[in-house]
Amino acid sequence: MVKGGAPQGDRRRSTTRSTRPWRPPRQGGFMAPETLVQDVRIGLRMLAKERLVAGLATLVLAIGIAAVTTQFSLINGVILRGFSFPTADRLVSLRFVDPTTTTIFGVNEQLFSMDFEELGPEQKSFERMVAYLSGSTVNMTIEGQPRRFTGVYATHDFFKTLGVSPMLGRDFSAADNARGAEKVAIIGHGLWQREFGGAPGAVGKSVRINGSPATIVGVMPQGFAFPANEEVWIPLYSEFPVRPRNDPIANNPDVFGLLKEGATLESAEAEFTGFARRFAAAYPDTNKAFNTALVQPLLKSFTNPALRGTLYTMLAFCVGLLLIACVNVMNMQFARATLRARELAVRSALGATRVRLMRQMLTGSVLLAGLGAVLGIGLAYLSVDWLAATMRNAENGPPPWMVVSIDAPVLLITVAAAVFAALVSGLLPAWMATRENVVTVLREGGRGTSSRAIKIATRGLVVAQVVMTCVLLIGSLLQVRSIIKQQRIDFGYQTDELLTARMGLMDGEYPTPEARRMFYERLLGQLRTQPQFESAALTSRMRMIFGGSGPIEIEGRTYQE
Repeated sequence: MVKGGAPQGDRRRSTTRSTRPWRPPRQGGFMAPETLVQDVRIGLRMLAKERLVAGLATLVLAIGIAAVTTQFSLINGVILRGFSFPTADRLVSLRFVDPTTTTIFGVNEQLFSMDFEELGPEQKSFERMVAYLSGSTVNMTIEGQPRRFTGVYATHDFFKTLGVSPMLGRDFSAADNARGAEKVAIIGHGLWQREFGGAPGAVGKSVRINGSPATIVGVMPQGFAFPANEEVWIPLYSEFPVRPRNDPIANNPDVFGLLKEGATLESAEAEFTGFARRFAAAYPDTNKAFNTALVQPLLKSFTNPALRGTLYTMLAFCVGLLLIACVNVMNMQFARATLRARELAVRSALGATRVRLMRQMLTGSVLLAGLGAVLGIGLAYLSVDWLAATMRNAENGPPPWMVVSIDAPVLLITVAAAVFAALVSGLLPAWMATRENVVTVLREGGRGTSSRAIKIATRGLVVAQVVMTCVLLIGSLLQVRSIIKQQRIDFGYQTDELLTARMGLMDGEYPTPEARRMFYERLLGQLRTQPQFESAALTSRMRMIFGGSGPIEIEGRTYQE
């Protein structure tokens, strides 16, 4: 033993140990739970120190996330969610189209009632097919009091094809849909409550519909309305019998069907295109141009391409707003990274791995995005509730099955938006802040090449933010300009003091054109004597509303096809 020291063997072992390189303790992987909690605490402390900046960043992210959530909830309700009917996944619409022309509503289409009747026995793609006319005004007289409702005239399989049944009474039968059959009607739940007080005795009640006696045979369940906000359903042919194709008042109903098991849209479209070409050859006067069939999901037929394009364009604007919010947060993270350059270098020198340092910085972005998502969901709930209420109260609002709400798919998009915001705003600053050489940063007092690169990146982000903001601003101004121009369309006459009214005379009470003409002449005479009116006139169509077009031939001239 050496005096004043350790035994020689111990000294040898100590020397051996001291010559081994020092290694930092294992820190686990990127998501190691033992250090993740610690990083979250550090991130929360950093946010607490910078309350104002963190609060502004959270608010900016919340607005971006709320905008994306609100717009996607609108798209989900109008385009994606679909019907709640049991047969919804097999419901498709069917039209004959002219492939060479289009209208403001999309394709130029038609399908006469006579076409529908000839298709039924021959087609092999559908279990059932339905023809209907929707959005019609129905005059119903209940206990002597006339009422006006919006109704649907449909063939008898209408409800069976949708997979729904009346909650009271019975469904339509084939006999109800025959020409000359006694008129029957099925009413909606809301009408039943308002007009009949919810009494079961409403079923079997005698009323007058469009001037003719009718019987209420059923009441639909609460919340049901299809295809839009109609409240009365009447067999189609009892009111509008099948007429020849060349009849000026021949019906051109909408048609949908229930695909058979194993049938596809493609096979059905191929089959009905064959029918369309056959009809075009057999009836050239009316069907020549409509030689192609369009078979598509029934839901898609309720939204035209212009509406879908507008909704997705608005979603793109909202994503752009979220990107601008992410750039704002990214700039904040770059500024924090510059201030923490020396701290990060010291941590690295003490053994912290680059992965650990990146995760620590990224944790701050995740926390901001998480707080932004929570606040954004709250803002989205408020905006979606307001949007849904506005749509419900609109005069020609969407049908009840178009439900705009925040559900599981919408919340999933919200989470995706938050993750996107966290990665976009935090990944690049974390990567650039931790790539610097430790010795260089410590020697230069925290100013290294990374700090200079961060300044360059910050300037670039400012430029990108200005560009994106300008794009959104210009796009928004163009949208506003388009709306203003539509509101200022020159009709060619003053509309400020112009009043309009609509009415329909029932065939039972005014069976001849002469009787209807005399009624309108009396009406005009009475209106013109009223002191509050300067003049009064009649028209079959209001200008710019439900306009039509057709060929005009001047007598004595010949025209080429």
